[in-house]
Amino acid sequence: MIKLNNLQAGYRVKNPVLKDVNLTLQEDRIYGLLGSNGSGKTTLLNTLAGALEPLGGKIEVLGYTPMERKAKFLEQIAYIQDELELPSMSAEQFVESYAAFRPKFSIEDMNRYLKMMNFTFGIRLDKLSLGNRKKFAIAFALASHPRIVLMDEPTNGLDIESAAQIKDVIRASCTESGAAAIVSSHLASEIERLAS
Repeated sequence: MIKLNNLQAGYRVKNPVLKDVNLTLQEDRIYGLLGSNGSGKTTLLNTLAGALEPLGGKIEVLGYTPMERKAKFLEQIAYIQDELELPSMSAEQFVESYAAFRPKFSIEDMNRYLKMMNFTFGIRLDKLSLGNRKKFAIAFALASHPRIVLMDEPTNGLDIESAAQIKDVIRASCTESGAAAIVSSHLASEIERLAS
């Protein structure tokens, strides 16, 4: 599903953030990506999602080269970044605009995930609190039924209750769908509670 061979990743060829990374990941697992701030977690997730071109080595995700950004690849992967901005529209308008790009999207599943996380309905997306923005983005991504879910610090900056709700939804969704999830955190306790 995900294969990395001698991956070099970062922003400067002479000084890569990640060097000689070799890794094989399978479906139906929640993987924890643990490291201190600045250690390369986001760099790795950006490279897996195809948002950052590798500096060297080989990367294969679902049989695709992520940087090529092919439509069939993008349909099967979801990436929730730590720094999250949502457009100035309602949740309904967002779903109407973006669900068309997700052939397996289920509005029923999205609503179920949002209710599990006590999402605050009726507020324009760009006016939501950080916690509700993360809840919405995670619910939409998981309701798209991707084969791979990448999450960069999904509980960062959240209160204990919201963080617990998000972890419950991630576990439930990945168990139901058999998707592989890679969840980054700088807190070992977060990874211990979430990773399979």
